[in-house]
Amino acid sequence: MDINKSLENSKELILNEWINSVFDSYPIESGKFLKNGKNRFSNPVGYNLAKELENLLDLIFVNQVNDKEKIRQSLESFLKIRVVQDFEPSVTINFFLNLKKIIYSKLDSQVYQANDLNKLLSLFEQIDSIALEAVDIFVLLKSKIFEIKANELKNRFGKMADRIMKKYGIDENNDNETKFNEV
Repeated sequence: MDINKSLENSKELILNEWINSVFDSYPIESGKFLKNGKNRFSNPVGYNLAKELENLLDLIFVNQVNDKEKIRQSLESFLKIRVVQDFEPSVTINFFLNLKKIIYSKLDSQVYQANDLNKLLSLFEQIDSIALEAVDIFVLLKSKIFEIKANELKNRFGKMADRIMKKYGIDENNDNETKFNEV
């Protein structure tokens, strides 16, 4: 049997195992909740994670990995959820390694010819290139979060400093001695 047909026939199984492997990276109770929630309103996180994994798998199987914009959009949607949940980068990106294992487990008895092996290796190279793109996006999203947190701290402490300066009559434009001696 052709490896592409085998993948297409196993697509639903592969997708379900892939989604479950992502949900298994969560603490036990959270993972159970995410797995059981198919409703986008009662479980938006589980729904959106599963939806983006399905989108990614479709792009990989249809060999649209060259459509960088669709890949990037799907990765960003998936990774935005994982980044704010404060997962380690290795845990966040590991879902691609899991995909390769799952695919191989479904095909290992069917890869007999060199042509099939080459197709499988090509598929794995595509998955690796998407994983590298995911690393770039993860780092970018993480830096945005740190930037937001830093700005929030600056704003909070800046306002506090302004109140202190106003209370003690300190002129922020005056570099001379402060009026602490007068207090």
